[in-house]
Amino acid sequence: MTRPTATQWPVHYTAEDIAAIETLAAWKAENSLTNVQIGNRIGTGNSTISQILRGVYVSPTGMLKRLLASAELPMPAAWRTAEPPAPAPAPMPAPVVARTPSPPRYGCWQPGEADLTPADAPLRAAILRALRRTTSAEPLAVPELLERLTTPDTKPAQIRAALAALVDAREVMRANVTHKRRTLEVVYLMGRIVGTRPGRRAGAIRIVPSEHAKSVHGGPVA
Repeated sequence: MTRPTATQWPVHYTAEDIAAIETLAAWKAENSLTNVQIGNRIGTGNSTISQILRGVYVSPTGMLKRLLASAELPMPAAWRTAEPPAPAPAPMPAPVVARTPSPPRYGCWQPGEADLTPADAPLRAAILRALRRTTSAEPLAVPELLERLTTPDTKPAQIRAALAALVDAREVMRANVTHKRRTLEVVYLMGRIVGTRPGRRAGAIRIVPSEHAKSVHGGPVA
């Protein structure tokens, strides 16, 4: 894996982020670890670890702190000395009013989501709109998704990072499609599993879970 030089890191990677990546890279080489083994320590996928270490992850700080803690490696000085904010005064309890909660809006950032910011929401929403008609039987190829959403202001690496966040959040399923001896990475909305109907012939496309998938909802033969 080739990491950026000192002049190539993106502007949203802080000096502490870069120092943490160098520490992790040395530890990874010393222990002959793979990205999969490192990701398993904090329950995330190989693609997320690769994006963090290559400098293309959207918001790396939170994940880097978790990685350093899982490996029992020292935190950068600025992270060790940062004082936690003083707790806010407890608000007066409000009257409890029973009401039906609104369903979550896919692609909208909610306060408290790990490693996501409000700036990520438009790109995540655009991905979900592009996948609104997808199922396990009719997924969308990742290269086609990148071609649709890439603009002068939105790079493929940003789209992949947002897509990885949606996979980690279990809003999108990623799988490998084998068709005519060719393998292609595809995505579709989580839960859109199409079962084989009686009398329906199985097609030539077989969907299997990706090695980065969080579950085995790759679906039956479509």
